[in-house]
Order: sequence, then C-alpha cells, then structure tokens
Amino acid sequence: MKKFVVLLIVLSFSFSVYADLGVQETTKYLEVHVNGQKSKMSSEKPSSYKVADDTIAYVNVEGLHFHTAGKTATLSQFKPSNFSVAEGIIAFNSDAFYIHANGATSMLTGRLENYKVAKSTVGYVDVNKSLNAFINGEKSVLAHKVENFQVAEETVAFVDNVFYAFINGEKVLLGGHPQSYKVAKNTVAYVDGGLFLHAQGQSELLLAEKPESFQVMENGVVYVKDGLHVHLNGVKTTLTSLDPTSYKISGQTIAFVDRSVKGLFVFKNGEVQQIVDVRPESFNIAGDIIAFVTTSLYVHQNGETQLVTGLPLAYKCAEGLVAFRDFNKALQVYSNGKVEMLANKPDSFEVGKGLVGYVVVEKN
Repeated sequence: MKKFVVLLIVLSFSFSVYADLGVQETTKYLEVHVNGQKSKMSSEKPSSYKVADDTIAYVNVEGLHFHTAGKTATLSQFKPSNFSVAEGIIAFNSDAFYIHANGATSMLTGRLENYKVAKSTVGYVDVNKSLNAFINGEKSVLAHKVENFQVAEETVAFVDNVFYAFINGEKVLLGGHPQSYKVAKNTVAYVDGGLFLHAQGQSELLLAEKPESFQVMENGVVYVKDGLHVHLNGVKTTLTSLDPTSYKISGQTIAFVDRSVKGLFVFKNGEVQQIVDVRPESFNIAGDIIAFVTTSLYVHQNGETQLVTGLPLAYKCAEGLVAFRDFNKALQVYSNGKVEMLANKPDSFEVGKGLVGYVVVEKN
C-alpha cells in the first residue's frame, strides 16, 4: 500500500513539473490550400505526401489518398511501398504496380524493377527487365533488357544496346551509347561526342564539343559553352557571351544570372529582359513566375516585379504562386498580387499549380 502511495505521489509530481515547464502535446495533420480555400486532408500526420500540378497525394494509416479539383478519394487501403505524382497521373507500387489516370485506376504489371512518371506518361521496367510505356491510356512494350531510360510528356528515351526515343507512338533510332541525355515533350538532347538535338522529327548536331552543361525544353535545348545559348524551334540565340553563374528553365522560358553584368535576366518569347541589376542570392522559376531573393523576396510576373516579404527562411514556387516561411517560421503564400497567412510553423510544405500542401502543428 505504501509503495502505491509513493508511486502516486511521484506520478503527480512529474505531471505537475511537466505542466509547469509548459510542455504541451501536439497534433499534426495535413492541410491543403487551393484558390483561397483551406481543407483538412486527414486527422493525423501523413507518413509522406507529394504534389504535382493541381494534385496532392498522401499516405497515412488508412492507405493512399489524393485530392484534386476540390475532391478527395482513396486509391488504396494499403500503404504503397512507393508512389509518384505527375500532371494527370498517379503511379503507386504495392502488391502490384498501378496507375490512376482519367478518373480510373488500372494495374499495369505485377512486380517491377523501376518506374518514372511525367505528364500523362509512365515508363516502367518489369521483373523481366523489359521497358514499357503507358502514354495517354495506351500501353506499349519498347525494349527488352534496357540499360537506362528517361521520360517526359508523351516521350521516352532509352538505351537498349543502342539509343532510341519513343515519340508520337514511334520508335526512333538516335545513335549509339550517349554520354548523357535529357528529354522533354517530343524532344531529346544528348551528348555523343558533341551535343545533338532531336526535335520536330529531325536530329541535328548543334555543337562539335561536349557542353559544360545543358537543359532540354520542348523543341529546344539550352547549353553552356563559351556563353549561354538556346536553340529553340530551329533558331539559335546567344543569351550571354560569358558562362552564366546559374540558369533555370520552365517551359520555354529561361532565367539566368549574367556573370559580367551581375544581374538576373529572363528569356521569353525570343526576347531577353533584365529583372534586377544585382546578383540574387537565389532564384527559382515556375510557369509565369520568377521568384528571387536579394535582401528580400521578390516575384516577377507578367513583366512586373513586386516585393513580397523580407528575407525568407525558405521558399518554393509553382505556376501562379510562391509559398514561403517568414522569419517567424510562419508559412505564407503569394498569389494574384496578394499575400495570405497559411499556418504557424508547419512541419513541411510542398507546392503545385495553385496548390500548397503543408503539415500543421497544433498544440493541445
């Protein structure tokens, strides 16, 4: 009896000290912000979540779910071993490999080795090491014993003894074993001694030497070699005569920091425009938005630059918005010229087209 009383006193004292120290239990859950509206996705913290375009997919104890166009649905009541999200498609691997597209879920194969997703496109290697493609609802077997592959919207490039691309439903021979390659919609840029571009149904040698770096876009390629150059729709344009400090692309728009002028520039619709005349600490580009940090966070959109906030702790941009943590770690979003508070000190956040997903932390 004495031991019980002593234990009760100790527990009471411990609870009192715990409360006096101001230690509080917390609840964590996933919330999504779309077009000015907040929606709570689940009552507990997801084990993982991913965002692409206007869709968020997440895993909790009840399985795999997604939210898009104002509606939430369950894809699987079991936790997948992995999943990926791209515009118009969700792929996940559990007892078999499934995709969800156009409102329907289909099993593509049983066990698999690897897979990659892009807009309306999935490339996957099955247990027999055969490469398959699922594009706009059509399934095709592309190769056996494939060595490596890359995917983009409606496009798969791969090495199967030699180098091929699958574009517009046709298998195109590109060459031998490239040193590197990258893909965009109906476009492949690759290094095989020099820099080649396959676009609009034709292959062309653009540079006899290996570039310092390159990025691919639909019908074009951006590369660094004695300056920054873009070859787009058959036309070459030199953007700067010195190698840039850095450059990034979104669609057919290029943002870059000029090494000589030390400013941030954008190439769009065939023209170069200077955004700011100092070198930014960082910048990012998505759709029609370029976000950059000097001493504060700015957004350049529709030809105009606007101050958003002071120095952010972190920021991410997607088409139509920029989400950022301010100096108090609060999460805010900039969209349509306005800033809106989303959550105080969330665990994490991700962004998509008009969408922000984040894990809220509430003290009980």
